Amino acid sequence: MTATSTRIDTNVSNVPALENTNNASVASMNAGGSSANYFDVLEAWYPVHYVRDLDKLAPTKFTLLGQDIVIWWDNITQSWSVLEDKCPHRLAPLSEGRINQDGLLECPYHGWTFAPSGDRLLVSKT
Repeated sequence: MTATSTRIDTNVSNVPALENTNNASVASMNAGGSSANYFDVLEAWYPVHYVRDLDKLAPTKFTLLGQDIVIWWDNITQSWSVLEDKCPHRLAPLSEGRINQDGLLECPYHGWTFAPSGDRLLVSKT
């Protein structure tokens, strides 16, 4: 059985430069999804926190559109990561956990650890 936590995309490196108006993909992008007639709130980008207010040593809880998320600094990729704020094992809030010595997000309940992809990497022996 493989457990994963829901990953929320934070990668902005693949977003085309918005100032490049000659880029056809940018010109055809709709603000809230692929349809010009329907705004999908789940396909839009939202600012969630001021980076200067985040602590690289502790997870931060945030609620966006009624969904609890956890933000933490990933030492391996040297970037901020975001997951749904619940462990798939016992639904404990990951934001109440910690960042372990390997830079992974650790659940406070049984110590399961998660990579930025949402994959569970280690299971504590407790």
